[in-house]
Amino acid sequence: MASDKRFNQPVLAAALLNVCLFGAGFSGAGVSGFLVDGALAQTAAPDELCASLRGPDAAGQRITACNDAIRAGGMEAAGLAQAFRHRGDAFVQRAELILALRDFDRAMSLDPQSASTLVSRGGAHMQLGAAAEAISDFSLALTLDPTIAAAMYGRGYAKAALGNFPDAMDDFEKATAFDPNYAEAWFGRAFVARTLGDLDTARRHFGEGSAIDPQSATPFRLIILAEQHAENGRAREALESFNRALRLGPFLSSAYRGRGAVYQTLGAAGAAIRDFEEAIRLGAEDPDLRYRLGLSRLEIGDGDGAMNDFDAALAADGDNAAFLIAAAEARWRAGDLNAAAPQAQRAARLDPANAQIQAMLGQILASIGATDDAVAAYEKAIALDAALGLRLEQTLAREGHPPGALDGVADDDTRAALRACVENSCPLGAK
Repeated sequence: MASDKRFNQPVLAAALLNVCLFGAGFSGAGVSGFLVDGALAQTAAPDELCASLRGPDAAGQRITACNDAIRAGGMEAAGLAQAFRHRGDAFVQRAELILALRDFDRAMSLDPQSASTLVSRGGAHMQLGAAAEAISDFSLALTLDPTIAAAMYGRGYAKAALGNFPDAMDDFEKATAFDPNYAEAWFGRAFVARTLGDLDTARRHFGEGSAIDPQSATPFRLIILAEQHAENGRAREALESFNRALRLGPFLSSAYRGRGAVYQTLGAAGAAIRDFEEAIRLGAEDPDLRYRLGLSRLEIGDGDGAMNDFDAALAADGDNAAFLIAAAEARWRAGDLNAAAPQAQRAARLDPANAQIQAMLGQILASIGATDDAVAAYEKAIALDAALGLRLEQTLAREGHPPGALDGVADDDTRAALRACVENSCPLGAK
C-alpha cells in the first residue's frame, strides 16, 4: 500500500476498515509485524513501546505497554493523552470498540486540541455505525488541522454511508488533492461517481486508485468490482466481493443494496429482503430500493408488505410506471380489483410500449369483466413482444382455446382465442 504522509497521521483506516494499515510504515527491521526492532522491544520504556508498536500482531503487546506507561505516572497531560490514544488504536485493531472509545474520550479530556485523537475516535464511531458522530469528529479534526487527508477521507466515507454522495465526493476530492497517493480516496471517488451515474469518471478514478494499490481492500473498490461482476452475469463472484466489502465496511448501505439485487436475480427472495431492509435501516431510503423490496416481498406472498413498499415508492415518484404496475399487481393479487385497475391503466398510459405492463393490464381488466379492454391490452402486448405473445398463445392452446398458428402474432384467430379465454376466466398469465 502507499507509504506517504498519510501514515504519519492517525490510523484512520484501521478503524474504518478493520484492517491494519500501519504496515505501510514497516522498515524491514520489524519483528512479528512490529515497527520496533528486537533490541528496542527489549530495552525501550513502556511509553516508547506504547507509541511505537504497530502491526496486526502487536495489539496485545501495545495494550500491555500502554497500561504500564499509564500506571507508571509521571507523564504530562499531553503524554498521558497520547498513551490513551495509542491504547485506543490498539483496541480498535482488536475490534474492542467500546474500550477504544473510552480511551479516546479520556485522551480528548486531557488534550482537547488533538486532531489525531479525533480522527481515531471518528474511525471507531464509523465502525460502530455511528456515522453522524464520526462526521462530527472528523470535522472537528479538520478545524484543528485542515491538512489531514485521513480526516477528509473518513468524513467522506461516513457521508457515503449515509447516502450523502455529493458531499462525500467533495471530501474524497480534498483528500486526493492533499495526498495524490491516497488509493482509498481515489476508490471512494470512483464509487461515488459510479453511484451518481458518471461511469467515465468512475473508471478514471478507479484506474488512479488501482495504479497506486491494485490490491486495495477498501470496501469502495470491492463494491465496484462486485457491481461489475453482477453486470456481467457473474453472480458468485459478485456475492464474494460484496461479502468481502461488508466484512470490512459493515455499515455501507450500498453493499447491502447491491448484494440484495444479486440475490433477487437468483430468486433468493428471503436473502434479498434481509439485505434491502438492512440497507434501508442504514439510511438508504429511496423509491427504487423500496420497489425492489416490494418485488421480493410479493415473490414470497407478503402482499401487504409489498403494497406498503410500492406505496412508499409511489409517494416519492408517483409517475413511475414500473412502481404503478407493481402496486396494481399486488392489489390484484389481494383481490382489491377496484384499486388495481386504475393503477394498471395509468401505468400503461405512462409507458405504452411496455409489453409486460400491457399484459398485466389485460389480466387485471379481465378480472373485473372488462372483456373488450382486456383483449385489446393483450393484443398490444403481443404486438410489442413476439416472445411474450408466443407464451400467451401457448397458454391459450393449453387452456383449450387454440389461437391457430403459434407465431406470436395477434391475428384474428389469436384475438378470438383471447376473447374466449377471458370470457371463460382461464388463467392467462401476464409473465
